[in-house]
Amino acid sequence: FDNYIIIWDPTAGLLSHRLLGHECSIAGLCAVPRTDYEFLSVDFAGVVKLWDVRRLLVDQSFHATDRQAEQAGDIEPLEPRALCPLSRDRVLIAGRRLVVFDRSASDPRLTADSPICDVLFHHGRIEIVTPIKNDLYIWCGFSGNLLSIKDNVSDGNISALTLCKGERRLFLGTV
Repeated sequence: FDNYIIIWDPTAGLLSHRLLGHECSIAGLCAVPRTDYEFLSVDFAGVVKLWDVRRLLVDQSFHATDRQAEQAGDIEPLEPRALCPLSRDRVLIAGRRLVVFDRSASDPRLTADSPICDVLFHHGRIEIVTPIKNDLYIWCGFSGNLLSIKDNVSDGNISALTLCKGERRLFLGTV
């Protein structure tokens, strides 16, 4: 396998460009939805690159795996083989397991400056609840869209969540 990407012009039957940037063989390529000029590549080492074909360069590059955890044996090696765009800002990388990555979100409410330390699924409402600091973010379980934010629900940062039997009450643990 080659470690470069060829842009071919099928109309003219000519090679138009060769994109260099990966250090090992390319495992997968995919076009980014809703753009005519971006595509993603992943190599066998797990390096993902976001390419801009207007400028013929890499816009972003990152590792699709936690190499320290893999080397320590804490997680199964990813061994990436395919990319699947889920939206313009989200990509699924498949190998021995599945990993999802988000681009810098165009809506800042969809990112967090603090770690998300718990997640809860409400079966009756088909909603996902994530605590960020002392706020609760409520997401649609079908679409993944943010439904609402409940601000300042506790005095301290929320560290744990659970629902009571019947899913009518939410219990919070704080730091």
